[in-house]
Amino acid sequence: MSEENQECPTCGNENPECLKECPWCGSQKCDLCDMGDDTACMNCEGE
Repeated sequence: MSEENQECPTCGNENPECLKECPWCGSQKCDLCDMGDDTACMNCEGE
């Protein structure tokens, strides 16, 4: 697995500092669109 940053699938950020999994919907989110684990992410809002 490469060390290159991937595009964030949630907000489309091309160079996220970190991607992590949303505990609510399981999708990947980055530091820009992640509002904290106690808040639903942009993917959750679409469901």
